[in-house]
Amino acid sequence: VAEIETAKEIGLGIGSAELVYDTVQKKLRFKDQEAPLDEIDGKIELRILIDRTSVEIYANGGRVYMPVHHIPQDKDYRLSLFTRGGSAHFETEVGELKSIWN
Repeated sequence: VAEIETAKEIGLGIGSAELVYDTVQKKLRFKDQEAPLDEIDGKIELRILIDRTSVEIYANGGRVYMPVHHIPQDKDYRLSLFTRGGSAHFETEVGELKSIWN
């Protein structure tokens, strides 16, 4: 969950790629995908599933679903949160997906 304060953009870095929410244009972007997304009470909620070859993004309880083919460079799965042009408050929870092969 991200509570928008004064930030123009907020985002999540996934290796060298960036998932960005533009608070001015009300758009969510990742790589070549873009979708309109309105805040709910000044917040957005994201559920992001990262696999070896894809990133699946669910926003605001499924109002937006964005599946994107993504293979990180050099298997770089580092995650980072950021803001641009102001501040925001993030509440995060990170877990690991279990393999379907085991």
